[in-house]
Amino acid sequence: MTTQSSPIITEMKVIPVAGHDSMLLNIGGAHNAWFTRNIVVLTDNAGNTGVGEAPGGEVIYQTLLAAIPQVVGQEVARLNRVVQQVHKGNQAADFVKGLLERMHVDGTVLANVGEDGVRLYIDKSTMGMLIGHRGETLDAMQYLTSLAVNRNRKQDGYTRISIDTEGYREKREETLARLAKRIANQVKATGRPRTLEPMNPYERRVLHATLQNNPYVATRSEGEEPNRRVVIFPKGSTEDEE
Repeated sequence: MTTQSSPIITEMKVIPVAGHDSMLLNIGGAHNAWFTRNIVVLTDNAGNTGVGEAPGGEVIYQTLLAAIPQVVGQEVARLNRVVQQVHKGNQAADFVKGLLERMHVDGTVLANVGEDGVRLYIDKSTMGMLIGHRGETLDAMQYLTSLAVNRNRKQDGYTRISIDTEGYREKREETLARLAKRIANQVKATGRPRTLEPMNPYERRVLHATLQNNPYVATRSEGEEPNRRVVIFPKGSTEDEE
C-alpha cells in the first residue's frame, strides 16, 4: 500500500479493561487467569475500524493517551514510526519506574511521545532529591534511561529521552538563556571573550542554541569532561578564526 492511497486515521480510543479468561480466548500470550489490558480502537476516513491490544497498567494507558495527537491525522502506512515511539515510551517509563523503586522513591511516571522523542515527567511530592545539585541526579537518570531504550539503536534508530520533574528543565533553560544573553552583551561591549563555569552537555547545548543566531558573538566548548566549558567570544576576532 502506498502512502498516496493510504487511509488517514480520524479517531483513536484507548479503553482499559480487566477480566478473566481461558487460554482458548487468550490473544496476547500466556498470562494469569485474571488480566488487565489496554484496548486500542482506530478509525480511518475510509470507514475502517481496527482493534488491537496492549499490556495493561496505568503507565502504558497514559502513554497511549499521550500518543493520540501523534496518531490522529496520520496515514496508516506511516504509523510504524509512531508505534515504535510509543513502545519506546513504555520502555522508558518502566525503566524510570524501576529506578525510583530502587531509590525507594514513591512517584508516578508519565510519558509523552512525540516526533522529537520521549518526554518523561516524574510526579512526586518531594522533588529535590530527584533533581540533585543543578540537576545532576535527573541527568544521571536520563542518561541511564537513554542507554536502556537505545540498546538497539542500529536497528531501531535513536530516540531522544528527556526526564523532568516539577518543571525543572524549563526553569533551568530559562536561567541559562538569560545568562547567555547577559554574558553575550558583556562580550560585545568589551570585545573580550568570556569562559563560563563547567557545565554538563545539556546545559552547554542550551547556551549554544541561545546564541547561535547572535550577530555579535559566537560560542564553542573546550576542555574535557567533567570540566568542559562554554566560551563566548566576539565574531570576527582571532578566536572566531580558530
